[in-house]
Amino acid sequence: MRLLVVGVGMYGRDVRNMLRDRGVQHEGPSDPMGEDCLVILVASRPALAVARDLNGSGQPFVPVWGYHGRLQVGPVVAPGGPCFECFGARERQHATDLAVHDAIHAHWMRAVVPPPTRALRALTRIAANEIGALRTAITVPGVDTVPEKLLGVVRRHGGDQVVEGRVVPIHGCECKKVTP
Repeated sequence: MRLLVVGVGMYGRDVRNMLRDRGVQHEGPSDPMGEDCLVILVASRPALAVARDLNGSGQPFVPVWGYHGRLQVGPVVAPGGPCFECFGARERQHATDLAVHDAIHAHWMRAVVPPPTRALRALTRIAANEIGALRTAITVPGVDTVPEKLLGVVRRHGGDQVVEGRVVPIHGCECKKVTP
């Protein structure tokens, strides 16, 4: 499997440059996408429109972006696992203030990608490390799909802690069905 990194805005550029400087082999946005690659979408805030497009096309992808002052890596979206719409539905389901959640979501859908905050810039190395670990997991000889153990995994880095979870598909969603 191939790794393709798409950087959106200055933060995406910074993370791609760090990967290049560390010698982490990856393809870029001008390379072709397909079922044989995992797209890493890097941005300083959720690039929801791009994520929805990738999800709708069935392209395996992982968002790596700033999220309320933290770095969010995931969910890992690929055939056989929960889709990005399930992730969004679960986030909304667990929101403590639905009106605020919906307002922020609406803003992210229409807003341009801002420059990264100082806090997010400090997490650039962590983003590069997470992407390097994903590359190691998927570029092993004989691996041609995203490993099942990665499907739906979400990691959030903030301060000195890492919180990891897994997206549970919503009832009735067809996302876990693998098409032949």
